[in-house]
Amino acid sequence: MRLFSPSTRSKGFTLIELLVVVSIISMLSSVILVALQGARDKGRVGAGLKFATYNYRAFGADAFATYDFNTTLTSGANTLFPDNSGSNRSLYCSNAATVVTDTPAGVGQSLQSTAAAPCIANSTYGGIWPATISKYTVSAWIKPTVAASGPIVNGTDSGGTSRIFNMYLFTSGSNLVLQCGHKGQNNSDNWFDSDGKKALKIGAWNQVSCSWDGTTARMYIDGILVNQSVIASPPQTSLYNISVNNWAGGYYNGLYVDDVNVYSQALADTQIREMYAQGLKSHPVATR
Repeated sequence: MRLFSPSTRSKGFTLIELLVVVSIISMLSSVILVALQGARDKGRVGAGLKFATYNYRAFGADAFATYDFNTTLTSGANTLFPDNSGSNRSLYCSNAATVVTDTPAGVGQSLQSTAAAPCIANSTYGGIWPATISKYTVSAWIKPTVAASGPIVNGTDSGGTSRIFNMYLFTSGSNLVLQCGHKGQNNSDNWFDSDGKKALKIGAWNQVSCSWDGTTARMYIDGILVNQSVIASPPQTSLYNISVNNWAGGYYNGLYVDDVNVYSQALADTQIREMYAQGLKSHPVATR
């Protein structure tokens, strides 16, 4: 009879060893997934910075008003943000506006909007008003904190209710959706949105833009064209007010806003493709 010594037996893994290996693999997988998600978010923000750069370089001369929130002025208990376009259309926030160091590029300041400090620019606070708008591009960086409806940037008539251009947030199920458009001279509401096409990131920075070239309105999120709509009726021609997180008594509490720009020109798809082909560097407003 052949005897087997302990040294000649085949060795296998114990249950505890297998559980340890599985735990290590799970932990490594979690780390890798978090790293990949972080890389995706950095790439998404990077694309938005390039997009904002292109807007600024292509349309800087046609800027109607720009606000980067890096310079804070006070007027009694209220806050003024200067217009960097040179048009002197300062943004006035009733009560003390809150500025924070949380920005898309990681430097400078952004505006933390609250219902207590709505912001508006009009003839009371500087610049030449009304202004005639025949085409437009409105862009901003936003960081929503919750899924809630509210205004981002609006241009309105003398009564402050008819929206000459509109950038708005609303909820669709659990998603946060961007709405663009304007009220036409025929008194029709011409709104379109990103519902079912691209949702906004909650708790992260998103670059959003709305434009109208005289015929077609386009919507961009993080530099990507996500929807467009033919709008034949032009907007009301006389722009009296620009508001940030403030329209008809509606607000979005806790919305972070940065680099608000209003241009009197519209983006074209070919210009977007050119932007990525050239790989433009971030402009001073975007990178601060």
